[in-house]
Amino acid sequence: MMLARMLKQRRKRTGRGAFTLIELLVVISIIALLIAILVPSLSKARRSAKRTACGTNLHQLGVAIHAYFNDSKDIVPFASRLPSFPPPPVPQGVPLPPFAEPNPSIYFADVIAPYLKGGVAVLHCPGDQPGDPQREAPYQNQSYFQTERSSYELNSRLRGKNIAEYRNHLTQVLQEHANYQTVVSDSKMWLLKDYGPFHGKQGEDGAFRYLYVDGHVTGFEGI
Repeated sequence: MMLARMLKQRRKRTGRGAFTLIELLVVISIIALLIAILVPSLSKARRSAKRTACGTNLHQLGVAIHAYFNDSKDIVPFASRLPSFPPPPVPQGVPLPPFAEPNPSIYFADVIAPYLKGGVAVLHCPGDQPGDPQREAPYQNQSYFQTERSSYELNSRLRGKNIAEYRNHLTQVLQEHANYQTVVSDSKMWLLKDYGPFHGKQGEDGAFRYLYVDGHVTGFEGI
C-alpha cells in the first residue's frame, strides 16, 4: 500500500513511474524498520501461543489423571522418568534405592492413554521441538515427545503413591523439620511438568509449565 501510494504521487508530480535510487533506499529503510519492530512482537506472540497450548494440554492431562484416580483409589500413575533410557536391572534380593526406576521401562503415555479423550497428541507440547531445546547424547536433535512419547514428566516423588497419604506425610515432615505450620494442599504439589525449558531460557520463571494436583497450571514450581 505504501509503495503504491508513493508511486502514484510520483506519477502525479513527474509523469514518470520509476523511483530514483534515493527513493528506493528510503522505502527499503522503512521496510527494514517495520520488520525490526514487528519480528520481536511476532516472536513473543508465538511463544505466548505455545505456552497457552501447553497449558491447555496440561489441563486435559489433569482431567485424565483424575479419571485414573477414580480407578486407582487416588494412586498416582507409576512411570519411568526417562523411559527411553532404562536403568540396568537390579539383582534379585537387592533392595531398590529411593525413587528407583522400573526396568523394563514404563511409559507415562501408555499408562494414561486409556483416559485420554483426544488421543496422545495432547502429550506433545508445541514448544518441544527436535533440537530445541538441544539435548545431550544420544538424543541430539530429537524432541522429548519423539523419545519419551510425552513432553511431560511425572513428579517422581508422587508416582505410585496415594495422594492423601503423601500429602499428610509431607505436611508432617515439613512441620517437624522445617517449621512449616501450614497444611500442604493439592494446590502446592505438582503432578506433571515440561521435560525441558520449552517456554524460555533455563532458570527463568515460566520456562517450565507445571500441572498441580488440584488441576491448575502455572509457570512456578511448588513442592
